[in-house]
Amino acid sequence: MRVFYPHAYCSRVWNEAVAHRLSTLGHRARRGDLVWLQEDSAESSLPQIHVVTDQEEQEEVYTLGHVLMPMPGNTVKYPENAMGAWYQERLSRDGLDGCRFRVSNLKLNLPGCHRPLLASPRNLSYQLQRAACGEAGGEETTGNSSRNSDRQLNGTTAEGKLTLTLNFDLDSSCYATICLREIMKCDP
Repeated sequence: MRVFYPHAYCSRVWNEAVAHRLSTLGHRARRGDLVWLQEDSAESSLPQIHVVTDQEEQEEVYTLGHVLMPMPGNTVKYPENAMGAWYQERLSRDGLDGCRFRVSNLKLNLPGCHRPLLASPRNLSYQLQRAACGEAGGEETTGNSSRNSDRQLNGTTAEGKLTLTLNFDLDSSCYATICLREIMKCDP
């Protein structure tokens, strides 16, 4: 139980960092961002963190999909750009400016990790369901069909209300609420 709150705090900081990163540095990999080192060797070693250089930024070697954001902890490397300073300021606001995320008395150790800034859902499918006026059930349709001509602003049509069911898979530590926020472009 004692690790739930610290992990939740670190997740919140990570989410705030991602929002700040996108709003201030944009949608490209920038100098000082962190990425997994791309190696051509067939060795099976753990991937290494790499700091994007000026030249790599200019040549667009890495995309936003390669960028990693650190989850605060005692073993993570922080970005070497404005985001590194942002993390320091953010932790300082909560009195954690010198925190090493290790409390021996509580047997608490938060090493942190590096998460991809972006994740793409897999196995995405959807169903549009239309309920007939006054009925609880409805006719099911699947695919990309959409009849915008009879759709009104409140989501009802001549045949009834439309509902959308989405199914998709996400990697560990990726959450559906964030995915849905991006799809709908609103806060959950």
